[in-house]
Amino acid sequence: MQADCERIIGIPDPRHFPMGMARFGLNSFQENLWRIVFAPSVHTMIGGKWPDGAVEYRLRPKYRDLGDVWVLEKWISAFEDSGMTETTYNWLMADSTTGLLPSGPYPHRGVYNWVHTFEAVAPGDCNLDWLVGIIAKAKTNDPAAVKQAIDEHYAKEHRARHQLGIDKLVENRPAFGMRPTSLPGGVHSVKSFRFDVAAEDLKRKMPRVNGARVSRQKGA
Repeated sequence: MQADCERIIGIPDPRHFPMGMARFGLNSFQENLWRIVFAPSVHTMIGGKWPDGAVEYRLRPKYRDLGDVWVLEKWISAFEDSGMTETTYNWLMADSTTGLLPSGPYPHRGVYNWVHTFEAVAPGDCNLDWLVGIIAKAKTNDPAAVKQAIDEHYAKEHRARHQLGIDKLVENRPAFGMRPTSLPGGVHSVKSFRFDVAAEDLKRKMPRVNGARVSRQKGA
């Protein structure tokens, strides 16, 4: 049934991100287990009676609420997706009025399901090996925990890039601060920098009077 619907309606292949994904494994149909696709280009098939009176299968956007983003999907078999055989699926899921399957025909070739939305970084800038690895290992884990781990990973990378920028600024700074700047009218501006001196170092430099350390006073 699915093949007939695909042939009649013409399910379009989604827009793929130009990155090789075969290294992450192939399914039983020799197709990639993982794929990165543009969310608005992914469609799903829905069956039923439509407002215009037609009783048929139609395509609808699968990720309508995500917007213009790239998403990572993972393939699973038809049984993994539905939890039942085709016979059971057709018997339980068929609409009693139209005879069609509201969730679409049984997916003989399996389905690709959403696992990640690329929001913090673009797919090309992502550590995809790490991302696929953590999602694959977390198959039975709490999805919220997986998302937290991914968010923390991106936050750590952001902090590292920020610190690198600060280190470069410090490295390129002149040894004795900024050069004095002459401004019109004979005004001079000098950029000064704060130097932190440890309290123990100050104490060692202070003179002793009767065994106690005291600070020098002007005019003393």
